[in-house]
Amino acid sequence: MVNSYGVISDGIVINAVLAEEGFAEEQGWVLLPEGVGPKWLYDGSTFTELHPYVPSQEVQAAARAEAYRAEADPLFFKAQRGEATEAEWLAKVEEIKARFPYPAA
Repeated sequence: MVNSYGVISDGIVINAVLAEEGFAEEQGWVLLPEGVGPKWLYDGSTFTELHPYVPSQEVQAAARAEAYRAEADPLFFKAQRGEATEAEWLAKVEEIKARFPYPAA
């Protein structure tokens, strides 16, 4: 019978393949439960969904501060001298906020 098997490397499902049971066992593949696929963790008996890293608000705030300093502040001072517009500066501020969002509360 053909089932879905996981190719496991370093405890992570790196691929899901359809195969006959005997062939899958020869390859060392593991039978996948319904809904499990690549990027799931496998500890030898249990599958766990791998959740993406979500930076903390402190990490995002530090990244925003650096981006403001390097990218938005120069535009602010150019706008003060008439070399850029306030709209350009505000657009940069919004772009930085979108790039480094705070986690949902």
